[in-house]
Amino acid sequence: MTTEIAVMNKHAIAMAADSAVTIAVPSSQGKSYKVLNSANKLFALSKYAPVGLMIYGNGSLLGVPWESIIKIFRRSLGGTEYPSLDDYCSHFFSFLDRFEVSQEVQDRYVIRGNAEPLFRSIRKELDTWVTAELEAGRVLTELDISNKLDTLVNQRWEEFDKIKEQSVFTNVERSSLQEKYKEAVEGVAKEVFEKHPLSVQAQQKLLTIAIVAASVGRKNQSGIVIAGFGSKSLYPSYKSFDVAAVLAGRTVKRQVDEQAITDMMGAAIVPFAQSDDVHTFMRGIGPTLNKFLDKTFRTIMTSNLPEKLVEAAVGRLSLSTVQAQDLRKIAEDMCAGATDAAFGRFAELQKIHYIDPVVRATEFLNKGELAAMAETLVNLVSFRKQVTMEAETVGGPIDVAVITQGDGFIWIKRKHYFQQELNHHFFHNYFRRNVQYGQDEPTQSI
Repeated sequence: MTTEIAVMNKHAIAMAADSAVTIAVPSSQGKSYKVLNSANKLFALSKYAPVGLMIYGNGSLLGVPWESIIKIFRRSLGGTEYPSLDDYCSHFFSFLDRFEVSQEVQDRYVIRGNAEPLFRSIRKELDTWVTAELEAGRVLTELDISNKLDTLVNQRWEEFDKIKEQSVFTNVERSSLQEKYKEAVEGVAKEVFEKHPLSVQAQQKLLTIAIVAASVGRKNQSGIVIAGFGSKSLYPSYKSFDVAAVLAGRTVKRQVDEQAITDMMGAAIVPFAQSDDVHTFMRGIGPTLNKFLDKTFRTIMTSNLPEKLVEAAVGRLSLSTVQAQDLRKIAEDMCAGATDAAFGRFAELQKIHYIDPVVRATEFLNKGELAAMAETLVNLVSFRKQVTMEAETVGGPIDVAVITQGDGFIWIKRKHYFQQELNHHFFHNYFRRNVQYGQDEPTQSI
């Protein structure tokens, strides 16, 4: 895991990222985890243009380190600059689309990365249901189990039917992928469900689920944040994406968020990945506690309180069933209104006493102060990990950069795996232009 911060105002955007990377190692006991403090997560997307990129989550794309991909793109970009940040995002993902991914890697992504985990989750639900039914003393037939399996598959199909529009493929292209992977998906289904019978309709729905899942991608696989200025941009902006794979010539991704400084909005502080402690600093209350209070208070006010009120009124006033129902409806409406008003006031106080003072001050920070703020917020999360019993999944050296329209991408703090004084050739070669501006690099294989 990681913590990354983007702090921006009209002058610049500061980006900071820790160096911790968690490695999951399969073992006979399941999985063991090791945390290393040497990962690079912050990069200049161009050697010449004022654009940067941060990564979080999975540090590779289908096994290829993001660092390698980013630096190959940077070399292909050369000195080319684009008018807006949208253009940099479009060209970066077009570059990914052109990667020649081996068929073996694509097949593994579709079958072992998506179809098998989904099918096993359905199988687990089925096994849990069967166990509960048997413990309750019920006798199950093959037809009962088949019907339940059909129901579970249909429920999952309905879930994925709602998100299929997020797919990077058209309906026709997904149909083509279904035809291509039909035999392999059916083989995995037989492997997972074993002797449990699958209807023809269930098999078709499982195939649809697998392809939709592969073409949309799971959330929080690799997070990509692209930030900075286009050549015609007055103010900085950022866009963030979840990126899962490159499949059939398309980058499987979803846009998560975007924000831009404008004449009316002069500053923004945006955390990525592990962000609870930053939200606590910004809002005066952590997300976990906030959700607990919201859920508990609403349950008391919209359910428990009206119920108790009706019980008391029925006992004392001898109300009829219709009168009791009317009273309950009135009480529920009043309590719901009071709850909304209370949380509205709570949000207003948060804004006045916590969020606005920090954001307003951020508007006037200079470039060095923006960098210090971004680094401090990452350090805040790291420090909490150190002084609690939580795994130290945020830590190590913090890389910090500031991007401005005039100066471009400037490193404020940066770790090196080598001694700078022994590697003058690296810095001498850094700006050598081996690729003509606008000329594409040959496609790379994953």
